[in-house]
Amino acid sequence: MTGRSAMFNPWMAFLPNFLSNSVPNFMPQIHFPFSGAVNQNIAPEMDWFFSTIPSAAGNGPLEKKIFEQHSYGTQLDKLSEAVLAIAEHVKAESLDEVQTLLKLSIEIDQLKELAAEDLQKNLMQSIDSMKQSNPELLKQVLTKHI
Repeated sequence: MTGRSAMFNPWMAFLPNFLSNSVPNFMPQIHFPFSGAVNQNIAPEMDWFFSTIPSAAGNGPLEKKIFEQHSYGTQLDKLSEAVLAIAEHVKAESLDEVQTLLKLSIEIDQLKELAAEDLQKNLMQSIDSMKQSNPELLKQVLTKHI
């Protein structure tokens, strides 16, 4: 009777396939937060931007190379410095556009100073934490980087 009961068992039809891995796994894979791989590349993808530059307007791959070495912020900063220097040289500081650029430059410098202060604050907190938890590691880090 055991041979006959095995024949009528509905699971027996799936067992050979299940054992041979020829049937896909129907068990759902559930990943709770931070239970699986959590590393992620957060580098900005700028290919879409450079590929939209029409060939008549410029060279997308060349623009990308330039951007990788000199960001738009760096380029604009140098242009602003040059314009302000020329305006000072030709005594054109009173022009509204020059005043606007000067105010913008001052605001940007203030934002950079605040960012540097935040970075310093965070670094000091990290150093203090490392000093308490692992002073030997702190000595190694300081020796390597100073």
